[in-house]
Amino acid sequence: METPVKPGFRVIRGPDWTYKNQDGGKGYAGTVLRLHDERQLHFPKLSVLVQWDNGDKGLYRAGYDQGYDLRIIDTANAVCHPKVWCDGCDVDEIRGMRWRCTECYAFDLCTTCYMNGEHDLSHIFMRVLYSDKTSVGPKMLPRSSSPRLALRGSFAGAKVVRHPQWHKRLEPDKLLGTVVRHGQTLEDKANGRAAVEFSSRRERVDFIKILCTLPGSGGFLYAGHLPNLGDLELVNEGDNVLVTATPAELEELHKRRGLWKPDMTKTVRKKGFVNKRTNTGDFTVTFQDSQETFTMNSAALRKIHPLCLGQRVRISDNIEMVKRLQSGHGGWTAAMKKAIGTVGKVVEIDGSEIRVKIKDNQTLIFNSANLAPERIRAPKPENVDSEENLRGIPRAMQDPEWPIMAATEAGDIKEMERILAIHPEWIHYEYEPGCSLLGFIAGTGNVHKVKFLLEKGAFTECIDMNGCTPLFHATYANKYEVVEYLLDQGADVHAVNWQGYTCLYLACAQGFSDCAHYLLMHGADLNQKGEQNMTPVHQSITGGRTVVDLIVDRKEADLKAVSSDLVSSMHQAAGFDKTYAMTKLLDKIPRLVEAMDENGRCPLYSAAFKGCRDAAELLIKKGRCNVNVVDSECGTCPLAAAIFFQNFNIVDILVKHGADINLPNNVGKTSLQFAVDVHATRGQGMKEEPYMAEMKMKWGHLGIKTNSDALLAFLVSHGGDLNAFNRDRVTIKTLLQKNREPILQPLLEIQSQRGKDIARQQSTANRPLRTLTVKTNETGAEANSVSSLLRKSTGRPDSKKQSSGDSSEKFAVESGIQQKSSGDLHHLQAELQRKDEELETLRSRVKTLEHLVKKKISFTCGHNVIRSVAELIPDCPNCSGPISSVLDLQ
Repeated sequence: METPVKPGFRVIRGPDWTYKNQDGGKGYAGTVLRLHDERQLHFPKLSVLVQWDNGDKGLYRAGYDQGYDLRIIDTANAVCHPKVWCDGCDVDEIRGMRWRCTECYAFDLCTTCYMNGEHDLSHIFMRVLYSDKTSVGPKMLPRSSSPRLALRGSFAGAKVVRHPQWHKRLEPDKLLGTVVRHGQTLEDKANGRAAVEFSSRRERVDFIKILCTLPGSGGFLYAGHLPNLGDLELVNEGDNVLVTATPAELEELHKRRGLWKPDMTKTVRKKGFVNKRTNTGDFTVTFQDSQETFTMNSAALRKIHPLCLGQRVRISDNIEMVKRLQSGHGGWTAAMKKAIGTVGKVVEIDGSEIRVKIKDNQTLIFNSANLAPERIRAPKPENVDSEENLRGIPRAMQDPEWPIMAATEAGDIKEMERILAIHPEWIHYEYEPGCSLLGFIAGTGNVHKVKFLLEKGAFTECIDMNGCTPLFHATYANKYEVVEYLLDQGADVHAVNWQGYTCLYLACAQGFSDCAHYLLMHGADLNQKGEQNMTPVHQSITGGRTVVDLIVDRKEADLKAVSSDLVSSMHQAAGFDKTYAMTKLLDKIPRLVEAMDENGRCPLYSAAFKGCRDAAELLIKKGRCNVNVVDSECGTCPLAAAIFFQNFNIVDILVKHGADINLPNNVGKTSLQFAVDVHATRGQGMKEEPYMAEMKMKWGHLGIKTNSDALLAFLVSHGGDLNAFNRDRVTIKTLLQKNREPILQPLLEIQSQRGKDIARQQSTANRPLRTLTVKTNETGAEANSVSSLLRKSTGRPDSKKQSSGDSSEKFAVESGIQQKSSGDLHHLQAELQRKDEELETLRSRVKTLEHLVKKKISFTCGHNVIRSVAELIPDCPNCSGPISSVLDLQ
């Protein structure tokens, strides 16, 4: 099953329901009370006790007799998908079932959004419940072709009363209530509670403690897309299957769901291929012999896994089914009983009959339908460092089997064939524990030798001291031709070594795009999690552009996956300065810039920690991230981290884009204080950055000579406060005075000069500005504006009306107007020039004003500025982007 059944699961009736309206009707919800208990004889295995919202209780099948009476609608917070948000409602972390679109990049929905019709209804989604190791699940039919069912019960608007066994000693006004909210908070989801409004107050009440008298609406859902409670769901689209049910069982299983056809009896013990999943959760299967297609209950089917020599397999624990399937495939023997449910190794394959070596080196023949690949890693030997396991080549040369190894190294196939003709068992010789001939040859890339060894019976899945198969050796050596051949011969593409790595994981980490391509073609899981829950997606970030294109562009890639310490793919890319990968991630999932690891550190912090300037600039400009976000562990911002870890190359980038130099951490230290500490320890050992050279040139006359001096001057000139207090109420100025640092006086001069500049800017900003004419590139437009102002000031009409008066009087009037117009024109030109100079001054001093005046305006690009300045400038002073809209933060 995808996730263990637990009390508190919310359910509705399932596909095998035969209890009329015991639940209150189709679509009515209930809650799982208890699971099977061996101490209660009347409580059979694979069954659960459910209390429906109307108060009735019943015992229902959760796999008992291959029946599934219930479907899961809510897992009561039993499953959590770390750092995977819903792209419909933007909830930060999806809990319960997760619905992943297979046609869009990294698009996930929670159950509420999925059932409410968010996103394109024609797209196919995967249902993901178990997210610890992988992010894949069964595919659903498009919602556009699936029927919907109304959900009823103790949902918003429902009238409820307390359950009789829970209302003792309660006042009457606390017995009746109305459900006002269902599962809105994590606490509600975690405890399976609903918020109920009683006459006296509102309470969160367990579903099992209330009875629904008038049901409320829980919206709609696609019942066929929900998992059956207790269903293992071992069959999926594209699988080869075997019908394991008897004719009587086949008829019973399909009559329950209205699928029975008499011709189905011909499919017993026949192999088929699963075409697709229906909207009721059943499967259409085409059979190889008759080419007939039936819609079948998955309980009648068993998946047939492809197996290869040397592979570790688990024998089915259903003893009755094993006995039935062994008929005609070696039969059942008493010795097989102790092998039930255990793990063995495939040593011979003959069609569907598989010879398996179990724990006591006994070999048994099983039907392939009774075997499944074992995905749990083999236990690592405890004595891997002992002399016996690390005996070395000189000691191995004393072995009688050494000639086959020598012939293998020399590539002498004729000699190998001669030796194996005499000693065929030497094909499994290991010159060191786990170091087989095939593993050695796979790493050399010789396809002909690999083919020869496999034809002689070499194990495809032999494991070395690191838990690696020959496919690992070929992948690690980037021998893509051998990788392709081994995969064609049935090598397990999902095999993992003792570190939890798959072959795809190694290929992505090393940047081997050809090997990764062949592995993906054979079904390698992009989202398989290894050690520390790292996936191939994480490793592809550092593998080069070709691997990034191959992995990140695949729709099944879970770009939101995080490691065990919550490191995302964006953290990985920022920490290694992989701007190409970051650009692709930002195009697909812009919200990754907000991802936080277990210490509350964002990708920008990773870039600051590693000194990745290009990555930091990309996160700020393209990702529009918050440059002043602090981590949850120390309260340190990216600027302070860059200075503390001595990555001075990105300091100017952070300061230029609004980093707060005076932002204190949890112990009261600001970025300027970190810079003072660096100045005291490093001195001349600091590499010169361009902004440092600029500071030395500008303030050299004050004594700014070294790179560490320039760093302090840069921070102080951009708003660093020498009078800021630390946790001990001591200022930076006091500390410098106490240590008699000569840099103190130049810094005070710089701070004083900055104060004068700010005072002058404030004086300019407070001066009233008149309405200015709009400048254009066309001289005529500007002249018309000026002449319009002149006409208004002189009272001259637009039309040229001339009286028939005295010509001398007319000339005198015109001369007076011309003199007046000329004087006004010069005055306006001077006024316009003065206003232009004032505007240029304002624009050049915006950043300094931001440190002194409360921020009230935010631009579309995300940067903030004061209101008086925002009304005067067309472009953002931080990123120079055009301002299309302004948000009032008040």
